[in-house]
Amino acid sequence: MSNCKRDHADPLLQLLLGTYHLNMLRIPQEGLAVGELVIEQQKGTATIRCPLTEVFTGKLPNLKGPKDDSITALEDESSGKLKTKAGLSFLDKLLRFVPGASAKAAGAYNQVEHVAIKLKMLTRETVNFGTLSNFLGAAEIKEDQSLFQEGDRLFVITAIVRSSGIQIHSTDAAGQALDAKLGVKGFGEGNLRVDAESKGGGRMLYTGKKALAIGVELFGIEPVGGKFKLRATNEPVAVREGTLDTTEKDYAWIGDRATGDAFFDLSSNQ
Repeated sequence: MSNCKRDHADPLLQLLLGTYHLNMLRIPQEGLAVGELVIEQQKGTATIRCPLTEVFTGKLPNLKGPKDDSITALEDESSGKLKTKAGLSFLDKLLRFVPGASAKAAGAYNQVEHVAIKLKMLTRETVNFGTLSNFLGAAEIKEDQSLFQEGDRLFVITAIVRSSGIQIHSTDAAGQALDAKLGVKGFGEGNLRVDAESKGGGRMLYTGKKALAIGVELFGIEPVGGKFKLRATNEPVAVREGTLDTTEKDYAWIGDRATGDAFFDLSSNQ
């Protein structure tokens, strides 16, 4: 599933892409922040993130925006029926910090033919578009920076969706609910702990201590009239109490917005 294209028909993926405009991360991460710069470098090199001030001049203000609880509605939405290996790739992301946990969890699903997943414990952080626009309007490219080169594309993270839980509903070849043969109540210890709770009817809920970023909303940055602005159809960018009036064309995508990879790799410069 982590290697599919953006035109994949899965209903949960299409909600993540179409309703929440998320560039999905192939490997969930800690430590991301709204307002960070993302540089899509030329073909053959990595897509990296860094603070805006690594490339732009100016003192970075607090860019946190208003709280947004709308993402919690997504917790009730299920993926389509997935082959077990593809569905468990989402569980692998939650278990990646616990040595040996992914293999042990996969063994519990040996008799399972298909799974459907729901993302749980979701949060969404947003940027303050007014503060961000003011910073960019006064900024210039640093003469001594080396990260951004001619031909690269610049984006800014305007929202981050994090998750610390996943529910897996498993069925057999006949489509009947089948409980995973897990045999344990969780994996790891302390901050790495991931609990496993059977919900009956073939459903297992996995919850971790760490909320990991699973996707980011991006806006492009472009020079307009000698100043840097968010790439948006509004002229000028319409800011209302830190939020932005947008159209579907305003949101930016790593790669092709329609048929590119649904999941991308994001490296840190730090």
